[in-house]
Amino acid sequence: EPSSLTKKLPLTPSGNRGASLVSSDSQITVVLPSGAIGPRAGDSAVRIDLTPVDPAKLAPLGDGLEAFGNSYRIEATYLPSGTAVRDLGAQIDVILVYPVTATLHSTSHELLASPTGDRWKPLNSNDSITAQQVEALTSELGYVVVGGVVSPLPVTDSPSTSGVWRRWPGC
Repeated sequence: EPSSLTKKLPLTPSGNRGASLVSSDSQITVVLPSGAIGPRAGDSAVRIDLTPVDPAKLAPLGDGLEAFGNSYRIEATYLPSGTAVRDLGAQIDVILVYPVTATLHSTSHELLASPTGDRWKPLNSNDSITAQQVEALTSELGYVVVGGVVSPLPVTDSPSTSGVWRRWPGC
């Protein structure tokens, strides 16, 4: 079960201080540079919510891409007013971890973003296959997901218990 994260950050006259937010299961990390969320008259803090969302409940990724792992909604709300943060003063860095599964393989992954979850755009992503994570900068709040083109499962030669090599489908 993926974990969510809610974090309250104080605001200074120039906005938020730099912060790194990591969910307890480490599936999502969001790095906010100082001033990414600007000040707002009457508000002294901002609440950041990182909420996992089933990618099947959002629009298809398009371009033959499949979702790898969970989608996340990134929201920010000024406190105490409760006003939603609409614009960022600087790009935020988002890192998503994706699973290795027996049925879903890809040789490359990218981070996609959508303000509303109904239309996706690819971000300039850095994929670390060995760490199973994708990182990208975004200038919008909303939804993020790892996407990739599904590759066929490799078929490898494996020895049987008799010592004779056989081809096992799906391995």
